[in-house]
Amino acid sequence: MTDRPKRVRMTLPTITVLDVLTNAAGEDVHGLEICSRAKLGTGTVYPMLSRLEKAGWVSARWEEDETWQEAATESWRPRRRYYKVTGAGKAALEQARQPKPKFRARRIQPGGSV
Repeated sequence: MTDRPKRVRMTLPTITVLDVLTNAAGEDVHGLEICSRAKLGTGTVYPMLSRLEKAGWVSARWEEDETWQEAATESWRPRRRYYKVTGAGKAALEQARQPKPKFRARRIQPGGSV
């Protein structure tokens, strides 16, 4: 069985999350910050980020131990996972923003001819 990335559905929330990451100007953004900027819930964003990472549209890394330990001494919080859009993710977002061709219905004449 091959481990090919599955096709990602380009929904409005997907476009919004990719847009948030693209507008982050190259900085890594942690999951809750993405939720806040996209105005979407964690139950929508985190599964989506996992799918986007598997598809190669987003890269992710865990917060470094030193940074997390310093923050944890001030106020306890879980270790953060940071995300960044990849070139493939930017290309997919750009393609999603392209205008779609309109469907043009053809008239069918009585008797079945076009």
